[in-house]
Amino acid sequence: MSISGRIDIFLFYNPLTDTKGRVDIGNLQEVESKAPDYRTFTVNLDNIGDLIVNCDVYLLASNMATGEEHRFRTVEVITYPQSMRTVELRLPMELPSGKYALAAILDYPGSESLKGTQITIDVK
Repeated sequence: MSISGRIDIFLFYNPLTDTKGRVDIGNLQEVESKAPDYRTFTVNLDNIGDLIVNCDVYLLASNMATGEEHRFRTVEVITYPQSMRTVELRLPMELPSGKYALAAILDYPGSESLKGTQITIDVK
């Protein structure tokens, strides 16, 4: 048996064109959580463009009674052309009780506006 070291280098290339990346977000849903200190949600990202896109995805909870907003940790994701990806997002249990509009927000370079998908949840 011989042991040898190896270094992997990943190179990503987007051609210099005037086209911008196009990524859609949808299907926000709650899934079974693996820990008692947070709730887990998944959302689908669909890269319908021809470029590799670095995306930022985060949860934004808005209390429907008071209008108070809570933003949670951003997840950085790389999406590849003509592919779909599921992203897992965590909602901490420290959120005050109430009814919330929970949105998964997508932001990426070249996008002129934020994109999102939303559901309504109850926090007890």
